Amino acid sequence: MNWFQSTPVWECGDKVVVITGASSGIGKALAQDLADQGAKLVLAARRQTELDALAAELPGETLVVLTDVSKEEDCQRLIEMTIQKFGRIDALVNNAGISQTTRFADEKSLDRYRAMMNVNYFGTLQCTFYALPYIQQSSGMIVAVSSMTGKLGVPTRTGYAASKHAIHGFLDSLRTELINTNVHILLACPGYVATDVRKVASGTDRDQINDAPDLMSAEECAAQIRRAMEEKRREILVVSSPLAKLSPLIRYFAPGYVDKMIIEKQKGGRT
Repeated sequence: MNWFQSTPVWECGDKVVVITGASSGIGKALAQDLADQGAKLVLAARRQTELDALAAELPGETLVVLTDVSKEEDCQRLIEMTIQKFGRIDALVNNAGISQTTRFADEKSLDRYRAMMNVNYFGTLQCTFYALPYIQQSSGMIVAVSSMTGKLGVPTRTGYAASKHAIHGFLDSLRTELINTNVHILLACPGYVATDVRKVASGTDRDQINDAPDLMSAEECAAQIRRAMEEKRREILVVSSPLAKLSPLIRYFAPGYVDKMIIEKQKGGRT
């Protein structure tokens, strides 16, 4: 696939798209963006009131499914209800996630790490497991809204980064297994985006979470992800800084420089 392709090869209109973590942030913004393109949406999250309010404002057909992606039975029910309603799945967007702001040495237990793996990694794994047969039938798409921390280590995000690295390993490997099929896999890696995930991150260094003037909006992030879906990109780094976009490559040649750059970013309140 041409990395610089601009003409859509995957039309969003009339596609059935499942979005987890749809009640706020990137998930909500992506739902609004895709709805404007004519997609039929299945909105999944743990907050019923927010999901219902979002569904009421969107054009086109929607289905709301209260879902905790850390629970396998919820993921199975989400997919089953989607098939009952629409009869197919064209795209699964694994967006649900939780974060942290704690240095590993300050942790009193590993509970936070288990929770992040259960939501971020196993949530993606479980939803993909139950959706994959239907995505294969439709020659559809699996999307993971990951993070730049899935590619780079970040202070106070050891558990979050580990869960995102796990997602990358899983989906990169799954892509090789599906290479002779028409299933497409996209890894979207946002950097610093103004979402509720930052505000509700658990941990001891909450003072790091400040509003910064260069934070990307959830709407701009969603628009870039939607365009990457249309162009069938393999991976997209959703960042505003050219240096940040090059940082995974620079790390191989100057890892110490990238470490210092990341630390300086956090000191500036850009989380």
